[in-house]
Amino acid sequence: MQMYDPKTKQVTTVDTCFGTHHLNFDKNGVLWFTGGGQVEGWFDTKIYDKTHDEKAAQGWTAIVLDSNGNGKRDEYVEPDQPLDPKKDKRISAGFYGVAPSPVDDSVWGSVLGMPGSLVRLTLGSNPPATTLAEYYEVPFKNPKTSASGFAPRGMDVDSNGVVWTTLSSGQLAGFDRRKCKGPLNGPQAATGQHCPEGWTLYNYPGPNYKGAVENGSADEAYYNFVDRFDLLGLGKDVPMAPATCRKACCLSSMASS
Repeated sequence: MQMYDPKTKQVTTVDTCFGTHHLNFDKNGVLWFTGGGQVEGWFDTKIYDKTHDEKAAQGWTAIVLDSNGNGKRDEYVEPDQPLDPKKDKRISAGFYGVAPSPVDDSVWGSVLGMPGSLVRLTLGSNPPATTLAEYYEVPFKNPKTSASGFAPRGMDVDSNGVVWTTLSSGQLAGFDRRKCKGPLNGPQAATGQHCPEGWTLYNYPGPNYKGAVENGSADEAYYNFVDRFDLLGLGKDVPMAPATCRKACCLSSMASS
């Protein structure tokens, strides 16, 4: 990544041990990234400003579920290995969108795919040795809910800790972890489809595809944001999903090639 200092007008390249794409600051001045593949990386700008030691300022972790339900991170099995009741479980869940929660020390990420998911990450007191994750799949054909969607992309978190993500199925989805009724970890709970009651899906206003039954709308947004501070004057914590730029991006890419 690169850092620009407006006072000196100097650009400094900072090497990281993980890939970078979208990024977001938390309230402690730590940068969180997507694009790291199957790990989540962070960079503490306060440490870097004080020491200029890029190695000391960064960290990364695998995405590990507390699948044995004992409340701590243990030795884990890999994504392609079966569950072990004595170990935890690493999952393949590279972040596409990332946003720290303003109500606690958790960091949320959206995961592409079908049906796709949200991941909640907590570092613990000694990361990555104490870092654990929870994951919640979009409720695609879940018999416990009438709402159905798939494939999240952008993501943000409001002042109440509600996570908002735009779905490729033509919906804006809100996920409220406080509504979950059952256990959030453990071999019988950390299945992804264990909290359908936490999801609320809002169809975009455009027309739907002809004959579509699983899409909310043909409209599709690429990324979304929450106006936590009422900068636009529409109200605090209003979620927004700008129109997609994929067609324009594709045309620009084709023209440049």
